[in-house]
Amino acid sequence: MFTDWIIISNVYISRRVPMKLASHALTAALLIGSTITASAADMTSLPGYDWSGFYAGMNVGAAWNGTELQQDYTEPPVEGQIFEGLDHDFTDQEAAFSGGLMLGYNWQSGRIVIGAEGDVNYLGFEATDQWTRVVDSSPDYDPVRGTSELSFTSQWFATVRGRLGFTAGSFLFYGTGGLAIGEVTAEETAEFQIGSAVPFSYDGSTSSTNVGWTAGGGIECGLDRWSLGAEYLYVDLGDAEWSGNFNTDVPDTLTKGHVDVAFSVARLTAKLRF
Repeated sequence: MFTDWIIISNVYISRRVPMKLASHALTAALLIGSTITASAADMTSLPGYDWSGFYAGMNVGAAWNGTELQQDYTEPPVEGQIFEGLDHDFTDQEAAFSGGLMLGYNWQSGRIVIGAEGDVNYLGFEATDQWTRVVDSSPDYDPVRGTSELSFTSQWFATVRGRLGFTAGSFLFYGTGGLAIGEVTAEETAEFQIGSAVPFSYDGSTSSTNVGWTAGGGIECGLDRWSLGAEYLYVDLGDAEWSGNFNTDVPDTLTKGHVDVAFSVARLTAKLRF
């Protein structure tokens, strides 16, 4: 009964982080920065603080995911195709804890500070979306029952960035950007049943270490050998693809998965200069 089937399974995830998520992340970064500034005002800050030299530190904050997944079983769309109406759309908008270690170096000339910084961070993204549907889209087949599950996981990321900023008293305002590296894991599983026939299933997955880019900005306040700060980063880890398999013979079938990962991070930083 599968002789005339041509099935194309495609997963697509947009690079765009929804504006609502980016707005939440920027608001969090601004609130964190305001807290840092108010706290620093009560401490002994150093006018004309010297930012040059090596430093090491840590960061802690939150990450907002903006990954959009779409499992499309009718690509290209054909009216009356057996899988019409079984597409699966999923936007992962979870917020997760993030924290890590940092190492860097600054060069200072007057009020201009140029630096290089690297970090390795935990990232707690882990989300799954499921649905079950029954559709009757083709006059040539009995109703089709479909169950689909899309999942996404990313447990760590790291960055190597340049920094460029200017000082105002003991405060440093800067922009930053560079290379991002991180884990990308995605999986799709589905089961279909036509009428009372024996169900058949599909599964596909990918697990890779991706290289992408990051950009953002922040503020730091120098306090003796220490500096406290707040930082926002947008991270794009690029994409990954996979081909899945049915557990039975489905002739003329092409399956393909695609994932494109991007998220925002707002975090507090504490650094010791040496």
